[in-house]
Amino acid sequence: MSKKLGKATIKADGRKFDSYPGASYDPGGTVREARVGHTVHGFSESEREGSIEFEIDYDETVSITQLRNIAGATVTFEPDAGPALVGRAWWVAEPPTWTDGSESRVKIVMKGPALEEVGAANG
Repeated sequence: MSKKLGKATIKADGRKFDSYPGASYDPGGTVREARVGHTVHGFSESEREGSIEFEIDYDETVSITQLRNIAGATVTFEPDAGPALVGRAWWVAEPPTWTDGSESRVKIVMKGPALEEVGAANG
Protein backbone atom coordinates (compact mmCIF):
# COMPACT_ATOMS: atom_id res chain seq x y z
CA MET A 1 0.00 0.00 0.00
CA SER A 2 1.44 3.39 -0.96
CA LYS A 3 1.71 6.39 1.34
CA LYS A 4 -0.89 9.12 0.80
CA LEU A 5 -0.41 12.86 1.23
CA GLY A 6 -0.80 13.86 4.85
CA LYS A 7 1.18 17.08 5.25
CA ALA A 8 3.46 19.42 3.36
CA THR A 9 6.44 21.66 4.09
CA ILE A 10 6.53 25.08 2.43
CA LYS A 11 9.65 27.20 1.96
CA ALA A 12 10.31 30.58 0.35
CA ASP A 13 13.94 31.50 -0.36
CA GLY A 14 15.04 28.92 2.20
CA ARG A 15 12.71 30.10 5.00
CA LYS A 16 10.63 27.21 6.27
CA PHE A 17 7.03 27.94 7.21
CA ASP A 18 5.44 25.73 9.86
CA SER A 19 2.04 25.63 8.22
CA TYR A 20 -1.17 24.17 9.54
CA PRO A 21 -3.00 21.27 7.90
CA GLY A 22 -5.10 22.43 4.99
CA ALA A 23 -2.34 24.01 2.90
CA SER A 24 -3.24 23.84 -0.76
CA TYR A 25 -1.55 24.28 -4.08
CA ASP A 26 -2.48 24.59 -7.72
CA PRO A 27 0.59 23.81 -9.83
CA GLY A 28 -0.60 26.08 -12.63
CA GLY A 29 0.44 25.51 -16.22
CA THR A 30 -1.44 24.84 -19.41
CA VAL A 31 -5.21 25.21 -19.43
CA ARG A 32 -7.12 23.75 -22.38
CA GLU A 33 -10.48 25.16 -23.43
CA ALA A 34 -12.76 23.37 -25.86
CA ARG A 35 -13.50 25.14 -29.16
CA VAL A 36 -17.11 24.34 -29.95
CA GLY A 37 -19.22 25.26 -32.95
CA HIS A 38 -21.73 22.82 -34.39
CA THR A 39 -19.26 20.17 -33.24
CA VAL A 40 -16.17 20.10 -31.03
CA HIS A 41 -13.41 21.50 -33.25
CA GLY A 42 -10.56 20.96 -30.79
CA PHE A 43 -9.10 23.14 -28.08
CA SER A 44 -7.01 26.23 -27.45
CA GLU A 45 -4.38 26.65 -24.78
CA SER A 46 -3.55 29.39 -22.31
CA GLU A 47 -1.41 29.53 -19.18
CA ARG A 48 -2.53 29.86 -15.56
CA GLU A 49 -0.28 30.87 -12.67
CA GLY A 50 0.46 28.45 -9.86
CA SER A 51 -0.67 29.23 -6.32
CA ILE A 52 -0.01 28.10 -2.76
CA GLU A 53 -2.20 29.00 0.23
CA PHE A 54 -1.32 28.23 3.82
CA GLU A 55 -1.61 29.46 7.41
CA ILE A 56 1.12 29.96 10.00
CA ASP A 57 1.14 31.02 13.65
CA TYR A 58 1.21 34.76 14.31
CA ASP A 59 3.81 35.42 16.99
CA GLU A 60 6.77 37.70 17.73
CA THR A 61 8.85 36.06 14.95
CA VAL A 62 6.39 37.04 12.20
CA SER A 63 6.67 40.35 10.35
CA ILE A 64 3.59 41.06 8.24
CA THR A 65 5.65 43.63 6.32
CA GLN A 66 8.37 41.10 5.47
CA LEU A 67 5.77 38.54 4.39
CA ARG A 68 3.93 41.10 2.25
CA ASN A 69 7.19 42.12 0.55
CA ILE A 70 8.17 38.62 -0.61
CA ALA A 71 8.72 38.86 -4.36
CA GLY A 72 11.00 37.04 -6.78
CA ALA A 73 11.26 34.11 -4.36
CA THR A 74 12.08 30.49 -5.03
CA VAL A 75 9.35 28.46 -3.32
CA THR A 76 9.10 24.76 -2.61
CA PHE A 77 6.04 22.71 -1.72
CA GLU A 78 7.27 19.41 -0.26
CA PRO A 79 4.48 16.89 0.34
CA ASP A 80 5.26 13.96 2.62
CA ALA A 81 4.21 11.63 -0.22
CA GLY A 82 5.36 12.29 -3.76
CA PRO A 83 7.85 14.62 -5.38
CA ALA A 84 8.57 18.16 -4.25
CA LEU A 85 7.42 21.07 -6.40
CA VAL A 86 9.47 24.20 -7.07
CA GLY A 87 8.45 27.62 -8.35
CA ARG A 88 10.77 30.44 -9.28
CA ALA A 89 10.10 34.20 -9.25
CA TRP A 90 7.07 33.83 -6.94
CA TRP A 91 5.45 36.56 -4.88
CA VAL A 92 2.97 37.04 -2.05
CA ALA A 93 -0.18 37.82 -4.05
CA GLU A 94 -2.44 39.25 -1.35
CA PRO A 95 -1.71 41.14 1.83
CA PRO A 96 -1.34 38.50 4.56
CA THR A 97 -4.46 38.38 6.70
CA TRP A 98 -4.50 37.41 10.33
CA THR A 99 -6.95 36.56 13.04
CA ASP A 100 -6.48 37.20 16.73
CA GLY A 101 -7.39 35.02 19.66
CA SER A 102 -6.19 31.66 20.90
CA GLU A 103 -5.65 30.41 17.33
CA SER A 104 -3.88 33.50 16.04
CA ARG A 105 -2.89 32.67 12.46
CA VAL A 106 -1.68 34.44 9.35
CA LYS A 107 -3.00 33.36 5.93
CA ILE A 108 -0.45 33.60 3.11
CA VAL A 109 -1.29 33.37 -0.61
CA MET A 110 1.64 33.05 -3.00
CA LYS A 111 1.56 32.95 -6.81
CA GLY A 112 3.94 32.64 -9.70
CA PRO A 113 4.88 30.71 -12.82
CA ALA A 114 3.86 27.04 -12.93
CA LEU A 115 5.36 24.75 -10.29
CA GLU A 116 7.71 22.02 -11.53
CA GLU A 117 8.37 18.62 -9.99
CA VAL A 118 11.85 18.24 -8.55
CA GLY A 119 11.96 14.44 -8.50
CA ALA A 120 9.81 11.60 -9.76
CA ALA A 121 7.74 9.49 -7.38
CA ASN A 122 8.93 5.94 -6.95
CA GLY A 123 6.27 3.70 -8.35
